[in-house]
Amino acid sequence: MKKKLYGLFLCLPFMQFISVAEPLCASDTGTCYFFGFNKSRPSDAALMQQRGYDAVQSVSALMEQPGFEKHLLQTPVGNPDEPIKRSAFTVTYKSVQDRLTFWGNTLNSNDTILIYSHTHGLKSRPDRPGGLGLGPDPTDRTQPPILTWQEYAEKLLDLPAKTVVVLTMACHSGELTDYLNTNETTKQKLQDRKENDRDFLVITSQNADSLSNPRRIEGQVINPFTYAVMKAFEGDADGYQSGNPDGAITLGELSQFILDETRKHTRSRDEKNDPDPQMTGSFNPNTVIARRKKGTRACICAQSATRTLCHYGVRWAEGFE
Repeated sequence: MKKKLYGLFLCLPFMQFISVAEPLCASDTGTCYFFGFNKSRPSDAALMQQRGYDAVQSVSALMEQPGFEKHLLQTPVGNPDEPIKRSAFTVTYKSVQDRLTFWGNTLNSNDTILIYSHTHGLKSRPDRPGGLGLGPDPTDRTQPPILTWQEYAEKLLDLPAKTVVVLTMACHSGELTDYLNTNETTKQKLQDRKENDRDFLVITSQNADSLSNPRRIEGQVINPFTYAVMKAFEGDADGYQSGNPDGAITLGELSQFILDETRKHTRSRDEKNDPDPQMTGSFNPNTVIARRKKGTRACICAQSATRTLCHYGVRWAEGFE
């Protein structure tokens, strides 16, 4: 039986150099924020719990640059039997709602916020709404376990930032974009943002009907959407389609790259859940969401016989033998 290696391996710099892309805050007058959160279920295998944690850490690592202020809601990683127990107190319906309310009261009209989440998603049924599966607060069982797609959409649209980018990895997450596209109130709010030159972009990992299953990509077991997000901010989105990278990643480049890259990773015997990312919003495709510069940081990372987990300055790489 293969052993599982858990934990975070921080790398020390050695005299070995590689070039990496470093996103920088694109706002010249406001502040750029990154908000990431993940949540698993008690029934999830330990490796699945770890995968969600690593996904947010991976995207977050790409924002460890001047100009981005990071805020995370995550489970501390330790004993594989413990994360879900601790996350029950850390990541809940209430804690995510409270954080979104905080952003609604804190952001100003010059700020940028990028939100990435990696959670379970629930499809709407006649007996209950769909949404992000976050679970109730263990100290307050009156709190609902689901942040509905409607609640999430309305909280996001109430954010006063100039640029709001939401990247949602969850099964059935296309219900979020469907609601934004069809509800008359949200459509009017999107129109208002457009008229005031305020960008709003939402991309989900899947449509409303399918699961957002992971795939094996370049030796990693990873969700195709998360893989595409990471590659985009590593610099692959810069100059996408035009072929003329200029060091700036625009919303147009980011969105098209994520959509195209995610859709590449199909798998036989799971065609019904092949990646089908959805996008909606009102934004100027030329708005710069991140700038990048060339760096010269690299490291030699801890390894085991079955797994490696590397953090190349601003890039993670995870492989399973």
